[in-house]
Amino acid sequence: GDTIFVHLLTEDGHYVADCDGDSLGGMLPLSAWPPSITVQEEREFQLAGLPAGQYMVTVGIYNRESGARYRALQPNGAPIYNDEFIIQRITLSTPAA
Repeated sequence: GDTIFVHLLTEDGHYVADCDGDSLGGMLPLSAWPPSITVQEEREFQLAGLPAGQYMVTVGIYNRESGARYRALQPNGAPIYNDEFIIQRITLSTPAA
């Protein structure tokens, strides 16, 4: 029941869009990942109507049934805010059409 969330947030952390789900278009759930595997994939956000500005792309894991997120920790063991890793910051220079 665990899956990956990928969120787009405003610079001040407000949710804008998501593309949650299992890896490889739903074909590879987390339960099927062998130990030490690296999975690379691309996900697309629907950006139409978003104003120009700074945004953050974040990722994490949650349980579909409960909605609970798994804890995200820094390498030193300190918790990460809202249990989501910021993986990229992007700039929209013009409103998305």
